[in-house]
Amino acid sequence: MASIVGSDPALLRALDVALKVAPTEASVLITGEGGTGKELIAELLHEAGKRAAGPFVKVNLGGLSTTLFESE
Repeated sequence: MASIVGSDPALLRALDVALKVAPTEASVLITGEGGTGKELIAELLHEAGKRAAGPFVKVNLGGLSTTLFESE
């Protein structure tokens, strides 16, 4: 699993929610400031989900235009 270390109650709640939603087909939007661990949460969701055997593809939406994102 992703290397997430911490004991802050907010982090533990976020991890709990991530592990509950991971096995579902729900879409998840992860938001937050830079350096807050969004990518680690995304990896956790992938590894704990039904698609763990497939590739984990990182996409930085900040680097895409709205039209390009919508077309993809």
